[in-house]
Amino acid sequence: MKKKQMLVAICLCIAVLLLAGCERAEEVTPESLPVESEELLPESQVEEPESESETQVDTRTFLEKEKENDPIFAWEDPLTEEEYSSYEADYYENSEEWTEEEKKAFEEYNKTRYCRSLAEWNYPLYYYYHSGRSEYDPTRIEGHRDMPDYIKIIGGGLPECFMENAKTRACVIIRPTYQDVITKERVYANEADKKKMEKMGEEPTYDVRRVVMTVDEVLWGELDAESFVYTPSEVETDFLEACEKEDATFVAFLYKTGNVHKVEGVTYTEYSFKGRGLFELRDGKLESFSNIADIAQFDGATPEEMIAELERLIEKYPEVVRLKVAGA
Repeated sequence: MKKKQMLVAICLCIAVLLLAGCERAEEVTPESLPVESEELLPESQVEEPESESETQVDTRTFLEKEKENDPIFAWEDPLTEEEYSSYEADYYENSEEWTEEEKKAFEEYNKTRYCRSLAEWNYPLYYYYHSGRSEYDPTRIEGHRDMPDYIKIIGGGLPECFMENAKTRACVIIRPTYQDVITKERVYANEADKKKMEKMGEEPTYDVRRVVMTVDEVLWGELDAESFVYTPSEVETDFLEACEKEDATFVAFLYKTGNVHKVEGVTYTEYSFKGRGLFELRDGKLESFSNIADIAQFDGATPEEMIAELERLIEKYPEVVRLKVAGA
């Protein structure tokens, strides 16, 4: 009996609690809530939680990411400076007594040592030209015509490669429309230099070949000249022969020299180009004047395909485009 009474009491308590909850729920309805303003906040003021990707954006460049995990920095030099100097001296003084394996070991060690030092000093230079992991291909194509850049050969600097064209003013399609040769007097810094050079047999005058180029189209960069003068050197025999062809057309990456020429009463600005930046254009396809594989890879491609690759490299390697080294 007592158990029944207790159960009835518990049920009554539960019923009272439920009724109280319903009354409170009825009291707090949307209609009964105070309305502060019927205007909604503009979307621009609505704060949205930042996504995980937005808070963890990786702003590093491609080369900065490569540098962070480059195995070249894990290499530790087993020799001290004194030990290396002795090793190097022995190689150059007694290499004829060394076995081929010993010579190869020295060359590999020397290369790794140099690359480690270069990577620390100038990582973009090391990565693009020496790591073997970039697009750069320095091999030469046997039998391919070549227009050597004799200034670079003498002065050193960065290796000849396609990426160097990114530092030019413009890439254009051009046609030779006039050629002549003029004789100019040599200019010396002073009388002593003049006498010195004359004593060595240098002629007081020299010939300058000038080619007036008409610009048909600007493919990349900026150029406001419709025509310009180019003065080829004696090493450019392949180019001069190509100029004699009927409908000769070229694609060239141009540098402004600062010189001007008056040809047939018209004043022209002089622009220059190098072997790495000169292509003959035949039936819409390119033929390079360089035997470096990094440049000759575009033989048979269209100018647009070449420019697309240049723009891709510029975006991927901005540090290499800005690269300057001694002698460049």
